Amino acid sequence: MNTWQERFAKKMARVRDSANDRCEQFVQDILEPMIAEFSDFAGSQGLKSATPMCDSGVRTFRFGMGENMYVLISFRPDGLEECEMSAEFSVPRHERIKPMSIRTETMTADRKWAETFVETALDTFADAVSEAFDGAPVLVEA
Repeated sequence: MNTWQERFAKKMARVRDSANDRCEQFVQDILEPMIAEFSDFAGSQGLKSATPMCDSGVRTFRFGMGENMYVLISFRPDGLEECEMSAEFSVPRHERIKPMSIRTETMTADRKWAETFVETALDTFADAVSEAFDGAPVLVEA
């Protein structure tokens, strides 16, 4: 590499490191404490939670009722400016549930954004479990 290429590569490394640091800060300050609250509540409802994947800025959280009945909720950075949350479902005796995902700019990601997604994913999981085992979704008046 010539001198300019080295300088440019260092600048880009700092940009990538800064973006990764922002994602990791969001995970540590907002996402993990929020998921801990969901895990406590979900545990009282018979779901076991775990964190099967934990890399810098990337987390996957599992809420399950058994080995083959679970929802995986993942958070990951996408490029330098955005982050994504996604959910994948496994519910035996139920047709395949379409995975969910939502994206936002990393700078605007907040607790409400993440909380709404997790609530929707857990509701989708509960509805699918209900349909698979009772034949109909549970309708609860708010």
